[in-house]
Amino acid sequence: MKGLNVLHLLSPTIGFELALATRRDRVLSPAGEAWRSVCLDHFAQSVLREGRLVE
Repeated sequence: MKGLNVLHLLSPTIGFELALATRRDRVLSPAGEAWRSVCLDHFAQSVLREGRLVE
């Protein structure tokens, strides 16, 4: 794109924390439940990759 500049970083990292909060008295929508599942699966996989125990 005209006017767009690209800067390649050697080791780009962006640290963040993700929280998924839900109400106990409400049922998640199918989309909300799918997002929750994706987040939990990603977390479990990243913990296993790092060699930490999943409880």
